[in-house]
Amino acid sequence: MTWKFSVDWDPDQLLIMVRCQGLWTMQDTEDFEAGVLNLLDLYQIKRFDMMVDLGLGLTQTAEVAARLMAVDEQFMKRGLRRRAAYSQSAMVRAQVTRLISGKQESRIFPEEETARQWLLAMRRSGVAPVELAHP
Repeated sequence: MTWKFSVDWDPDQLLIMVRCQGLWTMQDTEDFEAGVLNLLDLYQIKRFDMMVDLGLGLTQTAEVAARLMAVDEQFMKRGLRRRAAYSQSAMVRAQVTRLISGKQESRIFPEEETARQWLLAMRRSGVAPVELAHP
């Protein structure tokens, strides 16, 4: 089976980095949610930002997109402050734009550098400060 996502933690940046690939199933969304929640528990992360690489991702079915919105709400409850995603695909960006409409803490960009710059600017502005609980 081909991997659908990877999740990494950068404690220096208080940043969870996600890479997504392909067309997801409902099981993939459940695995993704569990993977991130396990990471939060393992490192006792209380507040974090997220950078999402959608470069290998495809537009998702309506069912998967709706489930990912519910997963997103779980992450917000667990400390997600800001999310920057990026993809060169106009179709993927259009779908994500619809999904995050009205969410000030989320943006989609065509390339990683612009996404990273936005996250850093939001941090410098003091919007929704990021904290980490140390064990």
